[in-house]
Amino acid sequence: MLHALTTRLLDSIFVSLFVTVAVGLFMFYIEIPDDEKKFDIVESLRLEEMFDKELAQTDSWHFSGGMGRHTRAKTIPYLDKMAQASNQHKTLKIQLLNPSDNKVCADYALYRGNLRSAKNLKKLWNKDFVRRELLTTILIAAVYKTNNPNFDIAIKLKSTFSTLRIDSSSKTAIITKEDKNEPALVCREGSFLFKSYKEELAQTYRLYTSLDIQLPTNYNLSILNESNVKAILDTLGLDQNLTHEDYRAICKSVKDNKNPYA
Repeated sequence: MLHALTTRLLDSIFVSLFVTVAVGLFMFYIEIPDDEKKFDIVESLRLEEMFDKELAQTDSWHFSGGMGRHTRAKTIPYLDKMAQASNQHKTLKIQLLNPSDNKVCADYALYRGNLRSAKNLKKLWNKDFVRRELLTTILIAAVYKTNNPNFDIAIKLKSTFSTLRIDSSSKTAIITKEDKNEPALVCREGSFLFKSYKEELAQTYRLYTSLDIQLPTNYNLSILNESNVKAILDTLGLDQNLTHEDYRAICKSVKDNKNPYA
């Protein structure tokens, strides 16, 4: 009897051990599809693919960050193209630093200039550079909004900055930092993190200052000149103590519109 009990006990242990190993091997070799994960860490090399996928299947997008260079180079043209191709309405909410706030521009320049990603470009990061980049983003957003009635863009100006950038579609939030080589956190609909970041965007959007970017006439960004830049910024109430050098630099940034994170 004792022998039979011992045999059954050993059999039970063996079965339990076999099941545990089998489940472990299954989880190791069978990866859960990305679409079914509630959150994930995505390497920087996959970010453009991730953005393309999310932008292609949403009617709304919300960004909160620093200067919005990726937003103006990637998100805005992509959503504009989608709105025209589908003849359906697209919306974009942008939260970025206030170019008229000298302190926040200077603080942000100091922060970015001391990051590893700045490398040998530390001298580039100053208050004037940050202000010009912000004005470039706002100007591009205003022209796209005015030129396409199916593309609604709203801008809120912030007096503080975060070290994180949040890009959110209706179903996914992508959290990145300023260093393009660092991985991103991807949170999907239904997760606690997704709900938290969506609530963060909603609350900060409610608190920050609105900027009316509707222009009285259409502009062609590819042939924009310094006089156009001055006229647009004057219409937006952002032509404050800007110099000829500022207009020239902004005009060049508009035409180049490079994505520093691509």
